[in-house]
Amino acid sequence: MAEDRQAEARTRRPWRRAATALAVCVALLAIFHRPILLAIGRQIVLRYAAKENLKADFRLEGNPFTNVTARSLHAFAVGPSGIESIDIDRLYLDYSVFGFARHGLSHLLDNVDAHSARIVLNPSKAPLRPRPPKPKLELPKLFPARIRLTDATLVVRNQPHDFVAEHVDLDLNPRNPGEVRIETLQLPAGDSWSKIVGQTSYTNKNLIVRDVRLSDQEQIHLLDVDASRIDASTLGINLNCTIGGGQLSASATLIETKSSLDTKIHLAAEKVTAESLNKFLIFPADYLSGEIDHLALDGSGVIDMPRTWSGTMSLQMSDVHRPAIDFNRGVLEVSAEQGRATLRSADIVQEKNEFHLHGTVELPSAFEDFGRTPGTLEIAGRALDLQQFTARSPLRLTGSAQFNGKIDIVNGKIEANLGVTADSVGFEDGTIKNLSATLRASKTVAPIASKKPWFAELRTAME
Repeated sequence: MAEDRQAEARTRRPWRRAATALAVCVALLAIFHRPILLAIGRQIVLRYAAKENLKADFRLEGNPFTNVTARSLHAFAVGPSGIESIDIDRLYLDYSVFGFARHGLSHLLDNVDAHSARIVLNPSKAPLRPRPPKPKLELPKLFPARIRLTDATLVVRNQPHDFVAEHVDLDLNPRNPGEVRIETLQLPAGDSWSKIVGQTSYTNKNLIVRDVRLSDQEQIHLLDVDASRIDASTLGINLNCTIGGGQLSASATLIETKSSLDTKIHLAAEKVTAESLNKFLIFPADYLSGEIDHLALDGSGVIDMPRTWSGTMSLQMSDVHRPAIDFNRGVLEVSAEQGRATLRSADIVQEKNEFHLHGTVELPSAFEDFGRTPGTLEIAGRALDLQQFTARSPLRLTGSAQFNGKIDIVNGKIEANLGVTADSVGFEDGTIKNLSATLRASKTVAPIASKKPWFAELRTAME
């Protein structure tokens, strides 16, 4: 019996020692958990910054289980990085670990409060990294319950000018309406505005910005980013604004699926000067030209699967004058359904010259196959003034001509046949009387990824 008791005592000793050690660890963690966990958290942030080629320094305070405050945060690039620098005097984050564990990123942040922040990004310096062949499109999930920015500045390096939003004050409180103030806003095109003010609300993660006046020609009447249903993988966007002296409205509903985004979109514009869109779309100053007299677009489908698209588009433009295209009036009517797009009409008028197109094309399963799927396009027109028609091309002609023809796409190959007739056509070195000819062209359409020039494998003939 005595031997059994001694053996049992020897068996219990390791467990007692382990229990004692565990109790000591728990006691030490209870006493020192805050500085220990804060130090661990700081090292994690520094390691992540190093992976992004950033050198960072800051002080970390707070309760690691519920909230942290970073003070005197300074980070700068020490190698290829899309982030040039980050300077924040104070950044307070109130978060819910349990919310994140149960519902994901959408329930992680309860409150974000940043004071005296300046962030400079330089996308051109970002390191080249391999991308998956087809990255999944996803909705943003990180929508804090409350956001407050005081004296925040964002700079994005660009050409010919940087994008700058300077000295931004923003208070998004779900309980009370607020406002946004921007001391200076500059776009890459060089346009800038100062002392911008707008009204805001943020009930249930539904961000609404109203009455932002940039100038007499540019005003945001309503911007609504509705993330109230982000737990159901749904995001809504609404925009109503004055731009280029005209009215533009847009709305979209994005639903995240297992592989992509299912989209419903509406876009309408009336009397918008197209040039005014260049600065907002980050296009060159003269990229868009003319006036959008009318635009109506209604569509739906999986965003990166053209074959699923359905909808209609109507466009009327006037006074478009570009080196590659010049006309006084143009009308376009397009529809899509059941995997097929139909160009109902495309009518272009250039004073005495008229051009008309219509046709159909099968929509591809992926963007990469655009231009390779079966389709037919019929062309007809008359150029009563060839001098005006060819004024912007190297080949200068005079006289008048009529033409009609057809373009077919079969098995990834384009076949074009165009009949031309004219009483008299003048060249720089002579004149052709009673012209009647057929122009033929063919080429195999290479996939977009091949990056071949458009004229590669192009064969032409005239009869």
